Amino acid sequence: MKKGDWMIASCILTVMLLSFAAFWVPERDAQERQVVIIVDGTEYARYKLSPNFSEIIEINTQFGYNKLEIDCGKIRMLDASCEDKIDVKMGTIEKVNETIICLPNRVLVTIKGQSEVDMVSY
Repeated sequence: MKKGDWMIASCILTVMLLSFAAFWVPERDAQERQVVIIVDGTEYARYKLSPNFSEIIEINTQFGYNKLEIDCGKIRMLDASCEDKIDVKMGTIEKVNETIICLPNRVLVTIKGQSEVDMVSY
């Protein structure tokens, strides 16, 4: 290879590395995210999500019983006193603005934080 070939190859490699660095965004720190539990329109509890935080929360209200698990930034409903158990069947949530809802027990569990999407266009 000649000197010009090396220069072109190094320029292409530099552009590739710079474009990768420009578009690579590290995952936001989990400390920014919080799980908010709302019962009948009133905030019941709020927890900061982190990779090493695990807890099982029992929600006992006049409307019913829910058992929620927070495990390493993922949230799921383990058990509920409602008949249909749709909230238990929903599985885990882990992204900002994802929600678990139990209508019979009036429980809303959502993840708050800075969203990765800046704007949505329709």
